[in-house]
Formats: sequence, C-alpha cells, structure tokens
Amino acid sequence: MHLRSLNLKLPNGKPKCVNNYYKSAILPIDVSKGKTVLLSIQRDGRPIIPSCSCGNTGFVRAPTSERIVCRSCFSNDVSDKVRRAINRYRMFHEGDRIAVGLSGGKDSTVLLHILSQLQKAHPHSELAVIVVDEGIHGYRDEAIKFARLAAETANTQLHLVSFKELFGYTLDFLVSRTSTHNYGQQPCSICGKFRRQALNKAARAINATKLATGHNLDDEAQTCLLNMLRGDILRFRRLSRIPVQKHVLLVPRVKPLVELTEREIQLYALVREIRHYDVECPYAPTAMRNDARNFLVVQEEKRPGTLKTIVRFHDRIMAQENQGSGSSRLELCKKCGEPASAAICSVCETLKELDL
Repeated sequence: MHLRSLNLKLPNGKPKCVNNYYKSAILPIDVSKGKTVLLSIQRDGRPIIPSCSCGNTGFVRAPTSERIVCRSCFSNDVSDKVRRAINRYRMFHEGDRIAVGLSGGKDSTVLLHILSQLQKAHPHSELAVIVVDEGIHGYRDEAIKFARLAAETANTQLHLVSFKELFGYTLDFLVSRTSTHNYGQQPCSICGKFRRQALNKAARAINATKLATGHNLDDEAQTCLLNMLRGDILRFRRLSRIPVQKHVLLVPRVKPLVELTEREIQLYALVREIRHYDVECPYAPTAMRNDARNFLVVQEEKRPGTLKTIVRFHDRIMAQENQGSGSSRLELCKKCGEPASAAICSVCETLKELDL
C-alpha cells in the first residue's frame, strides 16, 4: 500500500490513530506519525487515489452511503448535519442567548466552532461559554487553557465556575470520601450530577435561554443503552433532544452534535485544525459507559447505522408518549432549592451519603 501525506498536523500536536475507532470507514487515514496520511490502493505499481464528486482528492468514505468526499466537502457535510439536527429538533429561536458548555475537549470545542460560524447568519442571537472546573488535579487545569483559547478564537465571553465554589468540595475530595463511606457509585456518576447542576446554575446566572452541550450520536446511543441495562425507565423517558422548559429554574438543553459520530467530530477537528485537549479524564476508565461504548463501536463497525437506529428508536418512543408529556413533574429540592425529581436532589443526596 502506498502512503500519501496530506500534511495535516494534529490540533494539539500529539499522535493519535483515528483508525482505532472505525477502521473501515476511513479512506483510510493514519495519523500515528503526527500528521494525517491517506492510504491509497496500488494498481500496476501506481497509487490510485479515490476522488470526491467535486474532483478533489478523496479524504473519507461515509460508512453508510460509501460516498467518498474530500476534506472541503467533508467539512461542509458536518456543518450541514448540525444545521439539520438544529432544525429537526427545533433547538433554537432567533434572539436566543446560547450558553455553550465547554470542557476544552474535541466535542465541545468543535461545537463552539460550528455554532460561532452559524451564529454569523443570526446576529440577534448571542453565544457565551461556560467552563466548569470540577477540581481534578493535574487534568482540568490544562483543559481550561484549551477552553480559554477556544473562547478567544470564537470571540465569546467565558464564564468559569467550579465545584469548590458552588458546592464547597472538589471532585477529587468527593471521590476520596467514597472509599471510607461505602458509596457505591463511580466517580463519573458523581461528577455527572454535580456538573449538570453547575452548568444549569451558571447558564441561569447569565440569563441564557438555551444550554448547548457537546453530546454526539455515540453519547446518545450509549445513554439509551445504559438506561435500558439499568432498567431506569425514568431516565430513559427524560432523555430528550428537543429542548423543553421542564421547570422555570432549568435552562432548556440542546445537543447540536447529536447527528454526528465521535469519528466525524475527531476528523472535523483534524481538517479544520481545531486545537483541543485530547487527554482522557483519569476517572473515565472506571465508568460503566465504557462497556456500552465498546459494544456499540463493534456494532457500528459491523452494521453501519446502528447508532442512528438506536436514537431514532428512542425518538419514536417519546413521540408516542406525546413528546415526553408523560415525564414526572419536577419539584424543588428541600435542601438547596434546585429542581429535582424527588424531595431531595441527587447532588444533596450524594453529599448526605458522604456525610458532607
């Protein structure tokens, strides 16, 4: 096989092999040497580089349609998918003040990049960035640097909040308490509930009308599967891609990247040379989500379109429930006053179980 370099460096300068994710879908690309390389087929000793319909050199093969596209067309396709998702799920209205939850990782950084491009056609809408410092030693500080860079590049105002400031404790401290208090939940479960509340509080404080997160198609399919594996009907029904004002104190959430796979987002970051923090959280390996992710990666590889099928299945179920009107009514937590599905919210319940 002949190697032809596309001379596209990784955004953060660190080597990563995209082929480890969806091996057959890429045309294929190997970035193990720190730059993107297109693998072409040999015919009679000469390299044959597949071409895009526009005439440019092919860059990637779509796993479901087998369509070959160049870097420029791939980038446009990604933006079009985001537009279609926004329209399909009626995410935004003219004049929205959109708070983007930014971690500095590839998903949220790509989200901010695309929304800042789309926002140019909607001058009456406004973007702002929220960064949450969970208090993970040796990890979050570096990620915040990339988040600041992304906010500056997008010319958006950044608002930084922290677990320590909002709840009195860092995630590291909360996790350290679990070993002495026989607490059964993993660090990612603890982080998730605190992070969701932190984002909502920050979005409410800046008068945001929508809160945009970087959840992608893989994330949504994984969540559907996890809720079924846990038998959690309430969370399965609460999962929604259409923004709903469930409570006056809850800022409606939107997921503009929901039609994009993790692979597409990674490649988009490479093509557009978007710098992002590409280091895994030290607590991530303990998450049950990894099992769902690994299973779905194999299924998507064998049967392209599996991820979208799962999400569409959930959409149809929710449509039959009158667009989620059967969800339980939210009330205010008796301890902190935040919206909750029970008398005590999950954050306060966790603090209580940890004797905090």
